[in-house]
Amino acid sequence: MNNRLEQLEKDTNAYLNRYDGQPVEKDMSINNISSSIPYAMYKEHGSCWLGKINLYPEDVKPFKLLQYKFPVPKETSLFNFSFDFCIPVHNTELEQMINDRATCTEPYSGKKDQERLQKIFDRIEELNGIHLIWV
Repeated sequence: MNNRLEQLEKDTNAYLNRYDGQPVEKDMSINNISSSIPYAMYKEHGSCWLGKINLYPEDVKPFKLLQYKFPVPKETSLFNFSFDFCIPVHNTELEQMINDRATCTEPYSGKKDQERLQKIFDRIEELNGIHLIWV
């Protein structure tokens, strides 16, 4: 891992430790950290893909990971809360998991939703992804 990406991950962990795992509005430095991570991942791996975990009605469906490019085109600007994670490679399995969760027609079950979320989180981790944290 290059020093910049490694340092950003350390900075994220230090921030979360400082506030017992809960981002706080009085210290918005996590926004600067999170907005720097995609570029650092792009520089280290040669590619970076951005994604959302929770899809909303205004989100384009089916969900597709967005390739981060530098310089960032105006139409795909990275801003607070725009993405939940980044991964160094494109992954259709992760896209499908997110789409399946968003389009699930079963009656809501917190336990089943938590299981789906955990699988998504596990897949992001398997892909050496990083969660982006915003306040």
